[in-house]
Amino acid sequence: MLFLSIEDIQTKEISNFGNLLFLFCSILYSKLLGNSIGNILISMSTYTCPLIFLYGYLSDFLKKEILGFGDIKFVMSIGILMTSYNLWLSMYYFYMISFLLASVVGIYLLYRKREKELAMLPYFSISFCILKIFL
Repeated sequence: MLFLSIEDIQTKEISNFGNLLFLFCSILYSKLLGNSIGNILISMSTYTCPLIFLYGYLSDFLKKEILGFGDIKFVMSIGILMTSYNLWLSMYYFYMISFLLASVVGIYLLYRKREKELAMLPYFSISFCILKIFL
């Protein structure tokens, strides 16, 4: 996760190989915890729904890319890792923490006029780590 976060900050892109490796490790870890393939698939697809909405519809309305598909693929892996937890509650906290952190940092960067784009993957990673500690 750390490697993918650093890569996203530096290049604003996430490698498919890194995402695929993280996806494979997430599935393996979740299966070792005893989760069924059905629960893994439900959690994986449910976690990505809000981002697919942003990627598909909001990008069309605003005429600019809101979110990269690499972020969506990364959140698929996060959803797999969160399979053992209460799905809706963990998803709510995940997005709340992610977008709250990104908003605070984004407002600061806009105020300082340093950057107009924000890499979302680090905030997804931080949110995941917070949830793993406190849930």
